[in-house]
Amino acid sequence: SISMMQNLALWLVGALAFTWLNFANAGFCMDQVPSQLKKTGYTAPSQLIKAECEAGGHQWCALKDEITTFTASDGTEIDYYFFSRCCSGRQGENLYVDLVAELPTCGSGKPSEDCETMDWVAKLKEDLTGDSSGYDPQVPPSNRPNKDPRVSGNFNTTLPCVCSADDPRCKKPSSDRTSCLVCETETPCGTFAVNVGMNFFKVVKVDLQSSEMHILQWLRLSWADVRLDWNYQCYGGVEEIALLAQSSDLEQSLLWTPDFELMNMQQAITGGAPVPRPAMVYACYDSGSAPGNTCGAIFWSRPFVMQALCKYTGLLMFPRDQLSCDLELTPWSYDARTQDLLFRSPPAEWIDDPNGGDSIGGLTAGSAFQDYVITGLGAKRVLLQYLCCPFPYASVIYQIKLARSTIYYESKLIIPAVMITLLSFLPFWMDPQTGERLGFAATMLLANMALDITASQFMPVCKEFTLTNFVNTMCLLFVLVAMIETALVLFFYHQSARDWKEALMPQWLIFLRRRGPSGHGARKVDQQTLSDHSNSKARFLRTHLYRTVFKEMDQNGDGYVGQGELELFCIFLLGEGSDIYADPDVGPYLEDGYICFDEFVDLCEIKLKGHTDDMPFVTESMTAAKQLAMRRREQIANMWKSRAATLDAFAQWFVCPSFIGFLAIIMTMQEQDFRNFNENEGQYGFLLLCFYPTVIGMFIAILISIYTSRARQKKRRMSRLAHQFEEDAQTSLVGRRSSLANVIIPEKIVDTVETYQAEDVARSPQEMAPDLPEAAASSIKVPQAVQLDTDGMNDETRSI
Repeated sequence: SISMMQNLALWLVGALAFTWLNFANAGFCMDQVPSQLKKTGYTAPSQLIKAECEAGGHQWCALKDEITTFTASDGTEIDYYFFSRCCSGRQGENLYVDLVAELPTCGSGKPSEDCETMDWVAKLKEDLTGDSSGYDPQVPPSNRPNKDPRVSGNFNTTLPCVCSADDPRCKKPSSDRTSCLVCETETPCGTFAVNVGMNFFKVVKVDLQSSEMHILQWLRLSWADVRLDWNYQCYGGVEEIALLAQSSDLEQSLLWTPDFELMNMQQAITGGAPVPRPAMVYACYDSGSAPGNTCGAIFWSRPFVMQALCKYTGLLMFPRDQLSCDLELTPWSYDARTQDLLFRSPPAEWIDDPNGGDSIGGLTAGSAFQDYVITGLGAKRVLLQYLCCPFPYASVIYQIKLARSTIYYESKLIIPAVMITLLSFLPFWMDPQTGERLGFAATMLLANMALDITASQFMPVCKEFTLTNFVNTMCLLFVLVAMIETALVLFFYHQSARDWKEALMPQWLIFLRRRGPSGHGARKVDQQTLSDHSNSKARFLRTHLYRTVFKEMDQNGDGYVGQGELELFCIFLLGEGSDIYADPDVGPYLEDGYICFDEFVDLCEIKLKGHTDDMPFVTESMTAAKQLAMRRREQIANMWKSRAATLDAFAQWFVCPSFIGFLAIIMTMQEQDFRNFNENEGQYGFLLLCFYPTVIGMFIAILISIYTSRARQKKRRMSRLAHQFEEDAQTSLVGRRSSLANVIIPEKIVDTVETYQAEDVARSPQEMAPDLPEAAASSIKVPQAVQLDTDGMNDETRSI
């Protein structure tokens, strides 16, 4: 038994010695570094044992000596230790080794097989950003070459992205053309860049009056921070880690975050709307192999509502416009040397893109039953040379194209304005006697103005004229034209003035003219001719007859007879062809053009002197004068009604075609035409184009107005002729006495006869009217086509 115990002791000692020798020599020496593996942290296989390695001043790695092969760029196959990277640099300083498994472990004395993912992530976070890591989130990860210490600020460095003033990419050169202020280029400026991408989720708000646009989007940024590199085989295969990041917030952010801001912001991005979100830090896809690029790639995506103040373009075609808004992102502090801005691939996406391919933005993304939808996206990169700084700043500009719900706006703004305007043309076909014609026109005007006020709520307050402004303005003008035309037609239709002068002269001016120093109010009536009959009964009866005639001649009831009626009455008294102004009795009454009732009585008494006692003669004479005044008033009324009808016909064929022609032109114009008009380029051509349908409509209106006017005149003449013959066969207009030499046949009979323009006379005037004086009978011409049956007439009617 003693022998067995000795043998067992010797076996245990040998086993412990063998195990100790294996542990002592486990691992590999990191002395072999071929040129292809320099600066990678990997080493090639070595033949040295631990003692020899340490004696030679080389580093010994206690991990497995697992060998892997990679092919260099020149085709050479290089063998290297797979775990050699874990023993170098920051990873080697924080390495814990499981001596049994010869693998990295997450904690001292903890077997690697007991380490879970969260343990590795905690260790990786501490190694990358812990207090002992030396990581400073305020320092940008710029890895541009060291500056020349002999040059202050190294301002003599020329960036490869800068373009000259004569470069085609230069969009705005300096005034002296020594530099380019705005250069559109894709050339990187330095070795460090932040890649920007956007995924637009939904349009939240578009306010044209305040130029606001709120859009829900995902801002995606990616960059590489070499201070956050690691190899996944050194951390249990962990190849990504989420680290909290927030712009301008050192308390919450564990990472350096890019410096940039939305230039046309309503709410800031840096320290503003986006809440703190974790950024994903990745070991590069080949970080586990040599010469793996352990870049520390960072991807930071944040959803938030971007609030921008847009400089909208395309609004000239409202509501058929396609709005465009530019979002300009640019660094605020770092120029292009320290932080460049480039685009991700793709630079921009939106869920409703018909060519979007496999882009995913969430099941609730996109637009439905909304006012605005995204129809296109554009992106460009520019360099801006500010006067404050020697180096340019890189900026990325996203152009968002929006389309509105055109049908909604046209049905609420354009179509109602056009319909109201067309309805305002209906009074052109209404009878002027319709009492509500003017009220209807006024209602259409108020409706148009109310619609214009409603449209202004959707439009910005600006000096530019849009399509809707043009349509609403022209509709308002045409409605005003329709209302003015209605007012003129009613003015003409109910007019009783003799001519344009009397119709347009203000009543107060007429009153002053009558009451002035030379007016009739200043002339005393000569009562000498009335002295012999002032108290007689016949005088009273004559005055009554005179009054009935005066009232018929006094059209407006102001107690005065106007020039036209007075001249016609004097011709009636003196006979056709008489010079009424040369007559000593009548001339003074025609000087001022107006007479009052007392003067009218005086005039009648003077001209009827010698026949005032013959009441039948006076009665028939005043009856004829009264009928003459009535016909005169009827002629004047018909004249103004004819003018009103002509104006209506002209408006029917001028205003309506002009409006339709304007709509046809304005609806076919392009945005460039509106832009030229607002910029005073081609303005006269635009006006000529707008008035082209007006000229055509005026030409058509003139032709049709002439035709309809002649047709109405012919119809009116035939109707009047028939009425005249019927009336003249029943009414006695001329007295029976031969002393009526001073009384002429009324103008209506003469007009009726002259209408036929007959040359031949069936019988002589003396044969038809033997009792008339030769002076009166000579003015009558009876055509052969007019033969009256005189057998049933009395002598008086037959003589007429």
